[in-house]
Amino acid sequence: MVAACLSPDLGRVDLMLRGARRISSKKFPVADLFRELDVELASERGGSALRSPRSLELSRDFDSIASDSASYSAACALCAMASRSSVPGTPCPALYAAMLEAFGKLATGAAPDDVSWLVELVNLEEHGVLPESPTPEGRALAKRLFLAGQGLEAIPDIEPEKLAAIKSWVGKLCLKEGFSRDYGSSPLQTPREDGTR
Repeated sequence: MVAACLSPDLGRVDLMLRGARRISSKKFPVADLFRELDVELASERGGSALRSPRSLELSRDFDSIASDSASYSAACALCAMASRSSVPGTPCPALYAAMLEAFGKLATGAAPDDVSWLVELVNLEEHGVLPESPTPEGRALAKRLFLAGQGLEAIPDIEPEKLAAIKSWVGKLCLKEGFSRDYGSSPLQTPREDGTR
């Protein structure tokens, strides 16, 4: 089985998981949707894009996302966006942190609409395509939202009309950049490390 994953240090990583579908009372797959994994990668061979893990350990799971259809759809859509916009070998620590923050919120019942746009904003900023505000206040708000999307700061209070306008603007930018969420794509898993631990 091939699993499309996201790493903060390596960007997109496609893992070849051998025997991943074998389930017994003693062996249950560690790799699954919406899970953070500690991964030690085997050495690369022959320039293949597929990597093989030497070891996989579960770090955190967000399995409860699957119990709510709206949260599940939102998480799958965010994974599709991350897969589409991430590049093998290109670090994406902010997007990775934002995905984990979003998964944590979705797993505890947050409304998908309140979560998804922040991940999109972080992704746009990390790719350097989020336009800079002409005002100091706008730049300060964008910085706070970028940090809030990664769970590094509380989300600032924003008037409902202004918040709706920001969400719409972020959605249009994602569409323009080809980062828009796609509910028909495969979800990613999130390996935490590349074997340096």
